Amino acid sequence: MSARFTIADIVPGGILPTDVWHVRTHDGSCSRCRSPIPEDEVPLLLWDEADTNRMLAYCHACTGRGHHDSELEDDDMSRSGYTDEYDSINLWRQAVDRAVAGKRGQAFLRELVAALDALPEPKLIAGGLLDRSGNVCALGAVAKARGLDVPVMEDTEDAEHTAPEMGKMFGIARSMAGEIMCENEDLVSGETPEARWVRIRAWAVRMLREPKP
Repeated sequence: MSARFTIADIVPGGILPTDVWHVRTHDGSCSRCRSPIPEDEVPLLLWDEADTNRMLAYCHACTGRGHHDSELEDDDMSRSGYTDEYDSINLWRQAVDRAVAGKRGQAFLRELVAALDALPEPKLIAGGLLDRSGNVCALGAVAKARGLDVPVMEDTEDAEHTAPEMGKMFGIARSMAGEIMCENEDLVSGETPEARWVRIRAWAVRMLREPKP
């Protein structure tokens, strides 16, 4: 179980009178410094208990991205980035939605669909980027299309890539990398590698804005 923190522990000085409340919508700016929050950041979001239409959003720079974030990543998050704590899941889902809808995320989804279509055989593995037979997972398909040098999965230890690592490798937000990893590793009873390819491609197309391939 993670330690519990007060607002002052994660936002220097707590909520200040000068912090800007976002009402009904979030324009992507930090409530404290007013700067746009980078797409690959998971902002700290706080709602007004008395009026849930009012929300504060803080960037990493204004929170110091202190011990709260590091403990959340190390103790609570899985390899794909998800956590068992409800509030953290909400924050992560919001980060995923922003990353997927952004320009960079949409471009990567199109690249993913093209990479899946370019595979010699329409099938995807789980548990790693690449196996000894040359088969790949969803992100592995993009790595293969880009000509990246990725390690062959020899055992389960080789499969322990994390969302931040994959985000850095592919130039996308870690939240989006984690989402793709989670979709790829989703356990569907009786699913074959070919069925996984169909499911992942359909998911990627569904996440795209118009026009869709």
